[in-house]
Amino acid sequence: MKRPHFTTLVFSSVLVFCSSCAGTHLPIPGEKAVIESNIENEYLNIAKAYENLKNYTKALEYYNLAVKADKSGNIGNSVDYSMGRCYALSGDWKNALSKYNSLLEKDPGNVSLKSSVAYILAMKGDFEEACSRYEALVSENPQDTSLLKNYISVLIAAEKNERAEEMILLLKESFPDDKDIETIEKKLKKPEAEEKEAAPAEEENKK
Repeated sequence: MKRPHFTTLVFSSVLVFCSSCAGTHLPIPGEKAVIESNIENEYLNIAKAYENLKNYTKALEYYNLAVKADKSGNIGNSVDYSMGRCYALSGDWKNALSKYNSLLEKDPGNVSLKSSVAYILAMKGDFEEACSRYEALVSENPQDTSLLKNYISVLIAAEKNERAEEMILLLKESFPDDKDIETIEKKLKKPEAEEKEAAPAEEENKK
């Protein structure tokens, strides 16, 4: 009768061990890294969804969480670009400029980044630096109409009308069929017309 008792005890021990295994999570090599990577990707997906909804504040919140969760540093540049874009679209020019400058340091020949920096400088009201950047870009990329047109717009905003006229002439010579030429010329003439209208009123006030 002792042998059955011993057998029962053995089977009981096996059952206890197996049930313990079922209830205990044994770590798998590399599992933690996979979980962290998934969290990082989830944050990125949420951030992109908010960005598509134009909720840039929430998008930036989740982009920041993704950066903090990124232990490998693999997502840095792509997220910095997205964050810079979100800052720019939300009108936070200071942080946008910081992000794009950081990217430009890593890729100094990138025309798109250079153009973004020039645009942000103009939106910040730093017209002198923006004009300087755009002039260099136009010189380096003479076939890029968008750069030339943006440069003209900044010159007009900076009230550098003579230089704007020169660039409009260049636009006409280089891209005579560009559909925006007439609109750009009207932008240049509008401030001049407003000044002419304001002059008689000022003279009348002096009397």
